[in-house]
Amino acid sequence: MTAKLGSTPEPGKTIVLMRCNATTCDNYDRAIKEAAAEVGWTARSIAYNLADPATLSSGLDTALQFHPAAVLVPGTEPEVWAASRKAYEQAGVPIIGLTLPTLEPSANPPIFNILGAPYLEAQGKAAADWFVADSNGSGKGLLLSIPAYPLYRTMTDSVKAEAAAKCPDCTLEDLEITIPMVSAQQIPQAVVSALRQDPSYTHIVTMDGRFLVGLSAQLKAAGLDNIRVGGTFARPDNAQEIKNGTIVALTNQSEEQQIWLAVDAALRMSQGMDLPTDLYQQLPAFQIVDKSNIDSLPDPFNTPQGYREKFKQLWLVE
Repeated sequence: MTAKLGSTPEPGKTIVLMRCNATTCDNYDRAIKEAAAEVGWTARSIAYNLADPATLSSGLDTALQFHPAAVLVPGTEPEVWAASRKAYEQAGVPIIGLTLPTLEPSANPPIFNILGAPYLEAQGKAAADWFVADSNGSGKGLLLSIPAYPLYRTMTDSVKAEAAAKCPDCTLEDLEITIPMVSAQQIPQAVVSALRQDPSYTHIVTMDGRFLVGLSAQLKAAGLDNIRVGGTFARPDNAQEIKNGTIVALTNQSEEQQIWLAVDAALRMSQGMDLPTDLYQQLPAFQIVDKSNIDSLPDPFNTPQGYREKFKQLWLVE
């Protein structure tokens, strides 16, 4: 991205984040307040429960009361809030999806997604390439995902396709996870149970680092700490285990930069500028984080380094 805003942002506008009850949304909330403050805007967050779609619909109705420049909606299936979308179209308020590859875009008002299928497919390929290389082309992996969510479904399809293409002697088998399992911290027990039932597993390949929280201790207690663990979406909760090699490698998601991209889009819309929507689908950048680089990166969970300064230059507030 190189195009600057046409003028300094008009202060006093409001941007709203629908804040889910997951760590990702905590990161989004922190980032949107930081980014909005840079341009003199107010960031508001409205909480909703991923397990209760009605809370998202009611929250979206509430958001309209603030006459926002845009409303950001993270990874919940668009069908769940289809009725609210109609209200937004009538009000002329833009919706920016966050990691919603199935979001159907429209132009008036703008409804589009940041971090889409091209990005998620690349993440899945990176996880598959790690698995193939780390297993020397002969691994059997337990794949941790929540296929009910579009972002995980896209990555799951990608990791399977890439592994099948690159490694005919590799196997990936699903352990389907639900949001209640994440909230109740039931994933470690489910993983240990699956590994005990089939001792031929060599790897755990996760589609999100949060699925690994608490797992290493249970693997060790069960005598299964020889299993190689890696995948996508490193979280701060994974940092210590990456440092000591218990988690071999995870990609980062650059969640905070994703929010800066969303604020960038809102600013451009407020000035009537064209949006680089194709670019928004492919960004943000990501990289593999492992024990060889985690301590050398100023922010291992967001890439590229220095993105805040680059955005402020584009926004004419540097």
